[in-house]
Amino acid sequence: MSDASLLAEIEFALPSTVLNVDVGTAAISDLLRALHEVMTKSGRDQANLMAQVQTVFGSTAMHHLALVLEAETENLTTYRLANDCPLYSKVEAICRERGFTKDAGFQFFKHFFKALDEERKDSDGNIESATTLTYWSLGGEAAYHLGGLYTGDLLDVVSTALCGYLDSRLNRFQKLVEMWKMELAWDKEDAE
Repeated sequence: MSDASLLAEIEFALPSTVLNVDVGTAAISDLLRALHEVMTKSGRDQANLMAQVQTVFGSTAMHHLALVLEAETENLTTYRLANDCPLYSKVEAICRERGFTKDAGFQFFKHFFKALDEERKDSDGNIESATTLTYWSLGGEAAYHLGGLYTGDLLDVVSTALCGYLDSRLNRFQKLVEMWKMELAWDKEDAE
Protein backbone atom coordinates (compact mmCIF):
# COMPACT_ATOMS: atom_id res chain seq x y z
CA MET A 1 0.00 0.00 0.00
CA SER A 2 1.36 3.38 -0.91
CA ASP A 3 -0.12 6.79 -0.36
CA ALA A 4 2.02 7.99 -3.30
CA SER A 5 0.29 5.54 -5.63
CA LEU A 6 -3.17 6.78 -4.63
CA LEU A 7 -2.05 10.37 -5.14
CA ALA A 8 -0.62 9.39 -8.53
CA GLU A 9 -3.99 7.88 -9.46
CA ILE A 10 -5.75 11.08 -8.40
CA GLU A 11 -3.33 13.20 -10.40
CA PHE A 12 -3.68 10.89 -13.41
CA ALA A 13 -7.47 11.12 -13.34
CA LEU A 14 -7.65 14.90 -13.01
CA PRO A 15 -9.43 16.49 -15.95
CA SER A 16 -7.25 18.75 -18.10
CA THR A 17 -9.26 21.74 -16.87
CA VAL A 18 -8.16 21.06 -13.28
CA LEU A 19 -4.39 20.88 -13.19
CA ASN A 20 -3.78 21.20 -9.47
CA VAL A 21 -3.74 17.96 -7.48
CA ASP A 22 -4.73 19.94 -4.37
CA VAL A 23 -8.05 20.78 -6.05
CA GLY A 24 -8.56 17.09 -6.82
CA THR A 25 -7.81 15.96 -3.28
CA ALA A 26 -10.08 18.69 -1.87
CA ALA A 27 -12.89 17.53 -4.17
CA ILE A 28 -12.46 13.96 -2.93
CA SER A 29 -12.57 15.15 0.68
CA ASP A 30 -15.77 17.01 -0.20
CA LEU A 31 -17.20 13.85 -1.77
CA LEU A 32 -16.38 11.70 1.25
CA ARG A 33 -17.93 14.32 3.54
CA ALA A 34 -21.07 14.32 1.35
CA LEU A 35 -21.26 10.51 1.45
CA HIS A 36 -20.90 10.57 5.24
CA GLU A 37 -23.61 13.22 5.53
CA VAL A 38 -26.01 11.28 3.28
CA MET A 39 -25.41 8.12 5.27
CA THR A 40 -25.87 9.89 8.61
CA LYS A 41 -29.08 11.57 7.45
CA SER A 42 -30.44 8.22 6.23
CA GLY A 43 -30.15 6.86 9.76
CA ARG A 44 -26.75 5.23 9.03
CA ASP A 45 -28.32 3.05 6.36
CA GLN A 46 -25.30 1.79 4.44
CA ALA A 47 -27.49 -0.06 1.92
CA ASN A 48 -29.27 3.20 1.09
CA LEU A 49 -25.90 4.87 0.58
CA MET A 50 -24.79 2.06 -1.74
CA ALA A 51 -28.05 2.42 -3.69
CA GLN A 52 -27.44 6.14 -4.11
CA VAL A 53 -23.82 5.60 -5.18
CA GLN A 54 -25.03 3.02 -7.71
CA THR A 55 -27.66 5.39 -9.09
CA VAL A 56 -25.36 8.42 -9.25
CA PHE A 57 -22.06 6.80 -10.28
CA GLY A 58 -23.04 3.39 -11.66
CA SER A 59 -22.74 -0.21 -10.52
CA THR A 60 -18.99 -0.50 -11.01
CA ALA A 61 -18.23 2.49 -8.78
CA MET A 62 -20.68 1.22 -6.17
CA HIS A 63 -19.06 -2.22 -6.16
CA HIS A 64 -15.59 -0.71 -5.69
CA LEU A 65 -16.83 1.32 -2.73
CA ALA A 66 -18.74 -1.67 -1.35
CA LEU A 67 -15.54 -3.75 -1.45
CA VAL A 68 -13.66 -1.05 0.45
CA LEU A 69 -16.42 -0.83 3.08
CA GLU A 70 -17.30 -4.53 3.09
CA ALA A 71 -20.88 -3.38 2.46
CA GLU A 72 -23.80 -5.57 1.46
CA THR A 73 -25.06 -4.97 -2.06
CA GLU A 74 -28.06 -7.30 -2.08
CA ASN A 75 -31.60 -5.92 -2.38
CA LEU A 76 -30.62 -2.27 -2.71
CA THR A 77 -33.26 0.42 -2.95
CA THR A 78 -33.93 1.44 -6.52
CA TYR A 79 -33.91 5.08 -7.48
CA ARG A 80 -35.54 5.85 -10.81
CA LEU A 81 -33.32 8.83 -11.57
CA ALA A 82 -30.07 10.17 -10.19
CA ASN A 83 -31.94 13.39 -9.33
CA ASP A 84 -34.02 11.35 -6.87
CA CYS A 85 -30.93 10.78 -4.70
CA PRO A 86 -29.87 13.39 -2.13
CA LEU A 87 -26.28 12.53 -3.11
CA TYR A 88 -26.71 13.75 -6.69
CA SER A 89 -27.18 17.44 -5.91
CA LYS A 90 -24.29 17.35 -3.45
CA VAL A 91 -21.95 15.89 -6.08
CA GLU A 92 -23.10 18.44 -8.66
CA ALA A 93 -22.35 21.23 -6.18
CA ILE A 94 -18.87 19.82 -5.47
CA CYS A 95 -18.14 19.74 -9.20
CA ARG A 96 -19.21 23.37 -9.62
CA GLU A 97 -17.34 24.60 -6.54
CA ARG A 98 -14.11 22.82 -7.48
CA GLY A 99 -14.15 23.81 -11.17
CA PHE A 100 -15.05 20.47 -12.72
CA THR A 101 -17.60 20.04 -15.48
CA LYS A 102 -20.29 17.68 -14.29
CA ASP A 103 -19.17 14.86 -16.59
CA ALA A 104 -15.47 15.28 -15.77
CA GLY A 105 -16.20 15.43 -12.04
CA PHE A 106 -18.34 12.31 -12.05
CA GLN A 107 -15.66 10.43 -14.03
CA PHE A 108 -12.99 11.65 -11.62
CA PHE A 109 -14.96 10.41 -8.61
CA LYS A 110 -15.60 7.03 -10.27
CA HIS A 111 -11.88 6.70 -10.87
CA PHE A 112 -11.22 7.50 -7.21
CA PHE A 113 -13.52 4.68 -6.01
CA LYS A 114 -11.69 2.25 -8.31
CA ALA A 115 -8.24 3.49 -7.28
CA LEU A 116 -9.10 3.35 -3.58
CA ASP A 117 -10.24 -0.25 -3.96
CA GLU A 118 -7.19 -1.28 -5.99
CA GLU A 119 -4.47 0.69 -4.20
CA ARG A 120 -5.26 -0.66 -0.75
CA LYS A 121 -3.63 -3.97 -1.64
CA ASP A 122 -0.03 -4.42 -0.61
CA SER A 123 2.67 -5.94 -2.84
CA ASP A 124 1.60 -9.45 -1.77
CA GLY A 125 -2.06 -8.77 -2.61
CA ASN A 126 -3.18 -8.46 1.01
CA ILE A 127 -5.91 -5.96 1.78
CA GLU A 128 -4.76 -3.03 3.89
CA SER A 129 -6.78 -0.30 5.63
CA ALA A 130 -8.41 2.07 3.14
CA THR A 131 -8.85 4.67 5.86
CA THR A 132 -5.16 4.63 6.73
CA LEU A 133 -4.28 4.91 3.03
CA THR A 134 -6.71 7.82 2.76
CA TYR A 135 -5.27 9.46 5.86
CA TRP A 136 -1.73 9.44 4.49
CA SER A 137 -2.79 10.33 0.92
CA LEU A 138 -5.58 12.85 1.37
CA GLY A 139 -5.49 13.88 5.00
CA GLY A 140 -7.40 13.45 8.21
CA GLU A 141 -10.76 14.87 7.19
CA ALA A 142 -11.05 12.60 4.16
CA ALA A 143 -10.05 9.58 6.26
CA TYR A 144 -12.53 10.49 9.01
CA HIS A 145 -15.43 10.72 6.57
CA LEU A 146 -14.45 7.51 4.79
CA GLY A 147 -14.27 5.84 8.20
CA GLY A 148 -17.77 7.12 8.96
CA LEU A 149 -19.13 5.01 6.08
CA TYR A 150 -18.38 1.73 7.82
CA THR A 151 -20.99 0.01 10.00
CA GLY A 152 -21.03 -2.30 13.00
CA ASP A 153 -17.76 -3.67 14.33
CA LEU A 154 -15.87 -2.27 11.34
CA LEU A 155 -16.96 1.25 12.32
CA ASP A 156 -15.63 0.68 15.84
CA VAL A 157 -12.32 -0.68 14.56
CA VAL A 158 -11.85 2.19 12.10
CA SER A 159 -12.87 4.80 14.66
CA THR A 160 -10.44 3.39 17.22
CA ALA A 161 -7.60 3.16 14.68
CA LEU A 162 -8.15 6.65 13.29
CA CYS A 163 -9.12 8.71 16.30
CA GLY A 164 -7.55 6.56 19.01
CA TYR A 165 -4.19 5.67 17.56
CA LEU A 166 -3.50 7.61 14.38
CA ASP A 167 -4.74 11.12 15.16
CA SER A 168 -6.93 12.01 18.13
CA ARG A 169 -7.52 15.47 16.60
CA LEU A 170 -9.88 13.82 14.11
CA ASN A 171 -12.53 13.75 16.85
CA ARG A 172 -13.21 17.40 15.98
CA PHE A 173 -15.16 16.23 12.92
CA GLN A 174 -17.68 14.59 15.25
CA LYS A 175 -19.26 18.07 15.58
CA LEU A 176 -20.33 17.82 11.91
CA VAL A 177 -21.91 14.43 12.52
CA GLU A 178 -23.80 15.81 15.53
CA MET A 179 -25.06 18.70 13.36
CA TRP A 180 -26.25 16.26 10.67
CA LYS A 181 -28.08 14.21 13.31
CA MET A 182 -29.74 17.38 14.60
CA GLU A 183 -30.79 18.36 11.05
CA LEU A 184 -32.22 14.86 10.55
CA ALA A 185 -34.25 15.21 13.74
CA TRP A 186 -35.54 18.60 12.58
CA ASP A 187 -36.50 17.17 9.19
CA LYS A 188 -38.42 14.35 10.90
CA GLU A 189 -40.12 16.86 13.19
CA ASP A 190 -41.09 19.07 10.23
CA ALA A 191 -42.50 16.04 8.38
CA GLU A 192 -44.92 15.25 11.24
